[in-house]
Amino acid sequence: MTDFTTIRNLNDYECILAPMTCNAGVSFSMPDAAGDAGKAAITQAWKYTVARYECLQVRLKARDDDASQGVLGQRFTIEKSSSVEDAIEIAFHEKVPVEAKSGSTSGDAAISLLQHLQLHGTTKVEWTKSSYNLEFYQCNVDKDDDKATVTSPGVVAYRMILCLCHSVSDGPGTLSVVRYFLSQLSSCIKVEGGSGASSSDACLRCIDLQAHILGADYGSSVGKDDAAPKDGYFPYLEITKAALGKSDLTFEDGTKILRQEPRQGLPKPDEGSNSGAIEALSIELSEAETAKLRENCKAKGATVQGALNVAFGLVRLALLDHAVPCKIPFQIPMNCRKLTTVAAAPPPADSNSDKKEAKSHHLDDTCLCGSAGLWQLLDVGSTDKILSDLANKSSGMMRKAADDGQPKEWLRRLMNNPAAMPPYALMMSSIGVAPVKGEYDNGLSVKDLIFFGGAKRPPAPSGAQATMVHVQTFGGRLHLTFNYLGVNKIFAEKTVKGLQFLLKMIAGQDTDSDNNAAATDSIDLTVAEVLDKLSSVIKME
Repeated sequence: MTDFTTIRNLNDYECILAPMTCNAGVSFSMPDAAGDAGKAAITQAWKYTVARYECLQVRLKARDDDASQGVLGQRFTIEKSSSVEDAIEIAFHEKVPVEAKSGSTSGDAAISLLQHLQLHGTTKVEWTKSSYNLEFYQCNVDKDDDKATVTSPGVVAYRMILCLCHSVSDGPGTLSVVRYFLSQLSSCIKVEGGSGASSSDACLRCIDLQAHILGADYGSSVGKDDAAPKDGYFPYLEITKAALGKSDLTFEDGTKILRQEPRQGLPKPDEGSNSGAIEALSIELSEAETAKLRENCKAKGATVQGALNVAFGLVRLALLDHAVPCKIPFQIPMNCRKLTTVAAAPPPADSNSDKKEAKSHHLDDTCLCGSAGLWQLLDVGSTDKILSDLANKSSGMMRKAADDGQPKEWLRRLMNNPAAMPPYALMMSSIGVAPVKGEYDNGLSVKDLIFFGGAKRPPAPSGAQATMVHVQTFGGRLHLTFNYLGVNKIFAEKTVKGLQFLLKMIAGQDTDSDNNAAATDSIDLTVAEVLDKLSSVIKME
């Protein structure tokens, strides 16, 4: 039986994330070593990974003291396993699960990588035993993978399914773990009689990152005077007033505000079809489309994240047949690891004398949950251009919010007075380019990687509705996942179809002009023009 030692209490932000999961799926191939050498290399690489990240050596335990309940619900402590070996949880399977196809004449097909993540991310993680679940499935790359590729003789393919408790990780943290594991696996593969590698990297401790970020503001109260957003942080007092009881969400000039999702009137699932779990649909752009999307956004002074915000907002307006002009309140998760530094571990005694001083460092490579939020209120007018006006403006607002310290204020309000947090209508999360290579040494090749945000929880309360978009780029391809809960599947499918249509349109693959400025002008349409196009693409019955 594994012994555990209490490390610390989770803060309230980490506690509310306990039922949620961060999930990464990886398809990779490696030399087909004789016997169990391949599995041994995978196991050893994961052992090094667990040793590197203390957050993988822990479990959650519900507190039973006088402070067991907080404003945000049940509070937890984290306990550490007595040894790295006791924290190793890994399972191997001979084949990928299949999905029965009604009326199929070719037999059952393997479930997709996204379906696999969705299944495990909502059922597998048992955080009272471990902070993660890790399983490997040997697969036939010609049949079991979403992108069929022929492997050479002597090569074996695997599907890696990693699920992490959100209390100890987030999207960037999960991908950091994947990156480290793959680099270790590449070193552990025995090639031509080699003995593999060993790792001596220092352990990244399970610190309270939010306490480091907030500093003197950690635990500081948010009083009544703070309930309204302030200029420089949350510059839209009107929305907070509306959330606090004002029913009229129309400004004096007639501009409407897109309401919070539970108040948007999203269509509910058909009777008996609501599983209570977070569902997901996805799309992917090609390398050429992704490169062109980035290029066209840059030509108009915008970022891809800004274009994603605009695309999501316009698709939602089209599906709801919402009036324009309007204001769309967004919440945008931000990786806030760079907002703080922590002291580095002391250098080894035998290190060079000029390097013995321990220096502070950012937490880029941690598995900890380092996400905070940015808010923005995007004004959308019918004559606004989607790139040069809206995406450009959205990108600039995110940069200013980050520079003004909005993520820190977001954490302060969440942890001290959640009622003081302004509401939002849409959540768009872009992790950016995944820090994972396609090719590693010793024949390790990564073909695909996707991320899925899930939840390990009982069926959601009746009427609960939420959606979110996750985006990351791997291998030059932009992958978008639309998560939804308590929403009709047809509505979700039309959302994804609309997002794909707009992103491909912005990528402008059908423009023939050699002049990039002219090409982007031809796709930098007005909101009215885009909504007209969307109405024929995703019209709800």
